[in-house]
Amino acid sequence: MKNIFLFLYTCYVWMIIILTVTSHFVISSFYVLFKKNKESAYHRSASAFIRGGLFCSGIRYNITGIENVPENDSFIIVSNHQSHFDIGIYMALAPKPVYFIAKKELLKIPLLNWNLRKQGHITIDRKNAMYAVKQLETVKEYIMQGKSVIFFPEGTRSSKASMSKFKKGAFKVAVQTGKTIVPCYISGTHKLLNKNSWWINPGKVVVRIGKPVIVKKLSDKKTEKEHIEELMEETRQKILNLNP
Repeated sequence: MKNIFLFLYTCYVWMIIILTVTSHFVISSFYVLFKKNKESAYHRSASAFIRGGLFCSGIRYNITGIENVPENDSFIIVSNHQSHFDIGIYMALAPKPVYFIAKKELLKIPLLNWNLRKQGHITIDRKNAMYAVKQLETVKEYIMQGKSVIFFPEGTRSSKASMSKFKKGAFKVAVQTGKTIVPCYISGTHKLLNKNSWWINPGKVVVRIGKPVIVKKLSDKKTEKEHIEELMEETRQKILNLNP
C-alpha cells in the first residue's frame, strides 16, 4: 500500500511541476509585456507560481531569521544543498530576487532553459575552468549592480543531511566585492527528493537564515587566499550551527 501511495504521489507532484512550469511560461510571457523591469517581473511571477505549486503538492515550508537579510544592499547567500527542490524553495521564499549560479547542463532542459535565461541566472561550465572564472567575474558585476546571488558551495547536492567540502568561489567573490554573506541552512528537501532518486515523498522544508557574516577589508597581515580560507571556515561553521 505504501509503494502504491508513493507512486501515485510522485506522479501527481511531477504533473504539478510540469503544469507549474508550463503555466508560468505562458502567462508570464504576457504579464511582463506590461512591466518596465522585465527581469524583476519574471522573478516575481516565478516566485508566485512556485508557491502555488508547493501548495498544490501539499509540501509545507517555513522560514526563520528573515530579519537577518540586509534590506538596503546586495548580499551573497551561502547555503547547503540537498535536492533539486532547493532552488525552487529559495525562489519562493526569498524576500527579494536572488540570482543562482547554476550548472550549464540545466540549459539542456527546454522550459528550464527559458526560465534561467529570462530571469538572468548565471550558468557555469564546471568542466571548463577558464569559462568558470569568467562567469565569476559576471557574478561580481551582478553584485556591484545591486543584485543578490546565491551559492551552493558544496558544488553539488549532498546525498544526505550532512554537508560536503566547500569550494572557494562564493568566498572569493565576497572578499573581492566586500559584500555581506548570509549563511542559510535548508533541511527536509533531501527527504522530498533524494539525490539518487526521482521518487518524491511528502514532507516539510525548513529554511533557517543566520546572522550575516560581515566581510572585512584585506589587511597587510593576510593574503587574499588566507582571507578566503578564514571566511569559508567561519561561514561553514555558522551554517552548521543552524542545523539543530
